Amino acid sequence: RSVTLTIPEGIRLASVYTPSCSDADKMASPILEYSLPLGNHPAFGINSSTGQLSLLQPLDYELETVILLQIVVEETGITSPRETSIYLRINVDPVNEFDPSFQPTNSYGVYYIPEDAVTGTLVTQVTATDTDRGLRDGVVSYDITGGDPQGYFWIDETFGEIRIIRQLNREIFKDYNLTITATDSSLASARARSATATVMIVITDVNDHRPQLIPSLYSLNVSEGSAFGPAVVLAHLIVQDKDEGNNSITTISIVSGNDENKFGISGHDFILRDQLDYERTSFYEVLLEVTDYGQPPLRSSGRVRVKVLPVNEAAPIMDKNSADVTIPENSQLGTLVYHAKATDPDSESQGQITYSIDGNNPQEFIINPTTGQLFVNGPLDYDVQPNTFIVMIRATDGAGASDPVLSAVTLRINLSDVNDNAPKFSSAVVNMSVAENVPIGTQMGVIKATDADSGENGRVTYNLIGNNSNKYFSVDPVSGSVYTASLIDYEINQVFYLSVTAHDNGKPSLVSNCLIKADIINLNDNDPVISPQDFAVVVQDTSPVGETILTYSASDMDTAISVFSFTQPNQNFEIEPTTGVVRTKVLLGQETVKIHIMYIEVKDLPTPADPTIHTATATLTIQVDSRDEILVITGDYNISVSEDVPVNKIIFRVSLVNISQNVAYAITDGNTDDVFSIDPEGSVQVTAPLDRETVPSYQLTIQVTDQQTPPRISELLVDVTLTDVNDNNPLFLPDFYNTEVAYNGECNNVITSTTSTDADAGKNSELSYYLLTGAYNYLFEVDETSGEIRLRSVAVPSVSYKLEIAARDGGEPTLIATRPARMRVDTFVPSNVVISFRLGISRITFLSQSETFLSDLEQVIRTRYPSAVVRLWCIEEYEGVAVAPTISVRRLLADMPADVHVYALKDNSTNSEDNFNNVKEFLTQGELLDLVVDNPQGDPNSNMKGSQWDYYNITTISPYSEPTSSAGYFDDRDGMIVTIISILLALILFALMLFLTLRYCCKWWSTPVVAKKKIENENSVKPKKEKKQNLSKVFPEVNEVKHNPITDMVKFHSKSSFDSDVIGHKDGNLSDLESLIRMSPSSNVYLPRYAVIELRNQTIDDVDGYYQDHSYVGQMSDVSTHGKLKALTSVTDSNVSSTASSSKAIVVTLKRQPPFNNF
Repeated sequence: RSVTLTIPEGIRLASVYTPSCSDADKMASPILEYSLPLGNHPAFGINSSTGQLSLLQPLDYELETVILLQIVVEETGITSPRETSIYLRINVDPVNEFDPSFQPTNSYGVYYIPEDAVTGTLVTQVTATDTDRGLRDGVVSYDITGGDPQGYFWIDETFGEIRIIRQLNREIFKDYNLTITATDSSLASARARSATATVMIVITDVNDHRPQLIPSLYSLNVSEGSAFGPAVVLAHLIVQDKDEGNNSITTISIVSGNDENKFGISGHDFILRDQLDYERTSFYEVLLEVTDYGQPPLRSSGRVRVKVLPVNEAAPIMDKNSADVTIPENSQLGTLVYHAKATDPDSESQGQITYSIDGNNPQEFIINPTTGQLFVNGPLDYDVQPNTFIVMIRATDGAGASDPVLSAVTLRINLSDVNDNAPKFSSAVVNMSVAENVPIGTQMGVIKATDADSGENGRVTYNLIGNNSNKYFSVDPVSGSVYTASLIDYEINQVFYLSVTAHDNGKPSLVSNCLIKADIINLNDNDPVISPQDFAVVVQDTSPVGETILTYSASDMDTAISVFSFTQPNQNFEIEPTTGVVRTKVLLGQETVKIHIMYIEVKDLPTPADPTIHTATATLTIQVDSRDEILVITGDYNISVSEDVPVNKIIFRVSLVNISQNVAYAITDGNTDDVFSIDPEGSVQVTAPLDRETVPSYQLTIQVTDQQTPPRISELLVDVTLTDVNDNNPLFLPDFYNTEVAYNGECNNVITSTTSTDADAGKNSELSYYLLTGAYNYLFEVDETSGEIRLRSVAVPSVSYKLEIAARDGGEPTLIATRPARMRVDTFVPSNVVISFRLGISRITFLSQSETFLSDLEQVIRTRYPSAVVRLWCIEEYEGVAVAPTISVRRLLADMPADVHVYALKDNSTNSEDNFNNVKEFLTQGELLDLVVDNPQGDPNSNMKGSQWDYYNITTISPYSEPTSSAGYFDDRDGMIVTIISILLALILFALMLFLTLRYCCKWWSTPVVAKKKIENENSVKPKKEKKQNLSKVFPEVNEVKHNPITDMVKFHSKSSFDSDVIGHKDGNLSDLESLIRMSPSSNVYLPRYAVIELRNQTIDDVDGYYQDHSYVGQMSDVSTHGKLKALTSVTDSNVSSTASSSKAIVVTLKRQPPFNNF
């Protein structure tokens, strides 16, 4: 039999093994004896009786690892003994007894490694041995256990080779003391033994750092008076070079910015070599270059900015030391009197000049300390001493320097007399009177105005201005006497208001105003008028006493009526003196006289100025009728009839008190167009359609005649008034308007007023207006009542707007204008086209002659532009007192003068609606001013002078400029509403775009990963084997994709061969694909490094659907021989369907993936 035992080395054992033996014989009990044959291992012994094997001496694994022993068991004490053997295999179990030992020493180095050594460079190899045997305790492995926390080095665990795995940088770590540990067992084993060694590595410098000027920019302030020379150091330049040795030794040189050779370099010092001059050069920027002594040398640049500070070298010098100026005594506050000018060769604060008035400073003048301009500071008066002023103006520089003589100018200011006193009337209102009908030329009175000036400035001339009163009166221009110029009738004009101006003959002339109230004295120069003049009346002879026959009326243009009377006394009739009523005095049936002819006389009253009494007479014939009956008509015949009354409708009937047989009715007068008829029964009916708008009323005379002899005749006056029916639509007159407005509505936002009529009456003719062009409701508005069109918010400049305005009446049913008013509104920028006339007269006074003003101005403009049209834009009042009054005294005292703003169109072609699309050309300010002014100051030229312009008292004509404080678009309520709505719409649009973008990106990023490539850490010394991925399940045409981290290339292989003209070979790379896609002129496709490319070679039919996400297709016919597509376009239904289904195409699909580690 065989037995295997394991015994650790180095121990002693009394009993290693005891065999158990027995003998099967029954006859006797033999004695067994144990022994070791000769030649067995000397370390073992055996007890011959028991067979116990003992270890006599320790085993050594390093000498022997396995021991084979034989134990012989033999019977003794019998004649035929038998024996057997036991074979032992004893394995020696090693014990880790010895530490590894580095050879030949545990200290290595020093090793000098340049810092630019490439990764993988071998530094050294360490060797350690172990006396123990076997793979478990006798094999040594190596590890870096200290001195390299950043992991710049790597050691081969088997061979002990130390290599560089990261780029070294001496400027970070100059040397390393690596602790190398050699271990003879697994680190996890408790029995492992180890030893350490030190490897000393010094990193040698490589010139890899450029020297740096610290800081890179030096800013210096140097006075121009500073000392200079080799020892004058302006700055010590600090240079830093992280290298060492010669690599860190540097020199500095000036590259540029030192053309004047003012600066130099001494070692590392920046020195001033020459005198600076601020007035010549106030700033330098010097470019420096720093170079080290490495091989090759490295360089960098820096800059020194030198700001030269000025020194006050001289006092200011005036351009002259004395001057005389003359200014008019009426120079306004702020008038420029003199402009002192001084120069100073210094600069900056030393050269900043301040002007002041030296000595006794007259309060009438003030100086601008910065500009040297002297202005009028108070009222001046030539007539009050002094009228000459001596002013000394002094210039002082920023350092306070001022030369007593050269820095001052003595100014003599002389006042000149001007026409500064206007004529003054003794009273603003003068009352005069004159009797009517006085001869022409009758003096009514004298007005007098005095002028405090003298000479021509004090000579006064009088003029009548203004209203139509001028044709009735005249004024002597020299004496001021007022005369009648026409016959005056009190009954036409009872009072006149005459506007009189008194102007002197100064330049310019000054004007004052006076109002004459001329009362006309009434004379009794008109006879009374009595009505009726000749009248005949039939009176029944049975009329009672006191019955009223007739009432007379009378009037007189001069006075009231005094009395009515008969010219001859009458015994049958009487007249009431005050009322003119004629009555019977007796019973007429008792009289034999049947016809009475009487004369009625009326007298007027005298006037206070004329005692004359005038009379008038009338003839009254009274016939006394003795018949028993007369025809008497009764009833009220003031008839109102609707104009739409049907034809043949009876509208009234004539009623008689005493109806006679065979009475005939006839309409004898007033039946215009025979629209009425009367039947034998006295019924009046309509025989033709009525129209109130054509004939609003009728006064019919109806005659009733009986058949007696002689016949009795009575007449009836019937007033027929037609009531209105809403049967007429409103009508615009005119129906096209061509107008303009300032784009911002300033000064006047009223564009124009539309005018429409309605032939109906009452409510039916009450019109309201509204804007049909709803798209412009935010911009324009129309007054519902007046039809006035206004701009309600800021419009776009220089744009034509087409508006339509409708009108409706207030009738039932409401009728609307069948043709709306069309309006062209052109916007303009006032500061481009408007000119302003500054007038001396008031707004009211101008408006009375505005049409004449525009017409005369238009004639001036048309001398150059024959079809020009001049328009009034608006009128503004300015501070002052108008030189011409209005009729009202109250307004006379308060009126201010006016600025009149006008513009002009080059022609009138746009007045026709047919020319709506024609461009409306405005004359520019320059074009207008060129025709009306003499100079830039705006003085009117000869075109604007003469009697026709004197009325307006034009002082200047200037270009209009928009006020800076005008309200902006956002100050307008509608503008704010439009702005808020626009912002809300923009926010909604932005949110929608953001939503679509996020949705698109989610779809983009959710694309399945086609291929992944794990990139090994670049610090690995041994690149791991490149991993392959099979993509055939995802892309049938693509077999596999590889990524090489060293070359940063992606290679792909395809199952089917692509056209060689497209790729050039089956193995393409990333740059090929980028070039391929970037060839596209019709799409900007950027191929990111982390995009995955899918290429397919298939028909256009296959493209439809699957490839319409992020695909681009190029036809095979577009492929160039250089391996690139000429064009790539997005796959759409249109370009798919336009290509034959059998056409082949290369489809490039970009599938965006998350970035790989470095790819």
